[in-house]
Amino acid sequence: MKRELIILDFETNGFAGTSVLSISAIKALVIDNKIVEIDRYNRYYHLTPGEIENPHAIAINNLSKSNLNMLRKEITYPEFYIDDIQSFLEFCGDADHFIAHNFSFDREFICFETAISFCTFLESRKMNIGKHNKLSDFAAYYNIVVDPSNLHNSMYDVEILFQIIQSMYEEKNSNFLIFLEERPLNKKEQKCIQTRFNSYLNSKVSLREKTLKNRNILKGKQEAYDVVIKNLNLPKYDLSITQFLEIANTSLVDIGIKKISSVIFNNFLKEKNMLKNCNGNTTLSELSDQYGIFSTLKKKSDDSTYEMILYNELGKSTLKKELILFINSL
Repeated sequence: MKRELIILDFETNGFAGTSVLSISAIKALVIDNKIVEIDRYNRYYHLTPGEIENPHAIAINNLSKSNLNMLRKEITYPEFYIDDIQSFLEFCGDADHFIAHNFSFDREFICFETAISFCTFLESRKMNIGKHNKLSDFAAYYNIVVDPSNLHNSMYDVEILFQIIQSMYEEKNSNFLIFLEERPLNKKEQKCIQTRFNSYLNSKVSLREKTLKNRNILKGKQEAYDVVIKNLNLPKYDLSITQFLEIANTSLVDIGIKKISSVIFNNFLKEKNMLKNCNGNTTLSELSDQYGIFSTLKKKSDDSTYEMILYNELGKSTLKKELILFINSL
């Protein structure tokens, strides 16, 4: 029996419908009573425009924007998976037997129909491999050494899965052999799959264009905010944060920004270590001098004193820059 297999894995920004960040696959051939690798595919992609990074997913796959920039250094293939699906389809060629660990998840990202598939996750449950039926549990069952720090690297996961598949074939796993014996698709079925793929791809392209349009509208608004804030007409004397925001809010309300409270903006500055709380009083941090921030003692009605935070000319420029960052973070 001669059969081509595609063993694959995706790392994504979360669940179905999110961006593919990496895809890896091994094309293998079942021939002469063994399974041999004949080709491999490994690519990295950025989030599609407008999508927010999922910190829980990134903590698992370590594919942050900065890491992806490094992994994609000097790479010429498209930046987004949606623009590169055709290349994966071409890699698969005539192969129509697909394998993945938790195939129901990966199927959501393949973007073309896979009529003949095998899920090692479901098979591990049938075999009662381990408590969670993880890829590492299945590997341990076949005495395959796994480096835990490399798991959720899509190519490493595919390499481990390939070894598992080889072991299952040598062991003559009955369900796997049944999967291998399923007939390949005929030309009519392949044409139907291609039509579905093209339809799906067109709808995704349309959605992305809409997302890009919305993003450009938002970018235009942000640029308008930037211009208003940079052109604020501030007095020459030293300002407190409250006085600065009174002037800023008057201008910002005209372009649709709700009033920004001094408490919220102060907290924003504190998070950046430009200010800090000390025993309930606002005081300057050691970093504040470089931002043009200084304090002066004020007397209360009961003759006690407190520190008033003021901003000189350098500080006013700093406040404008930070207010732009604050609004763009909303």
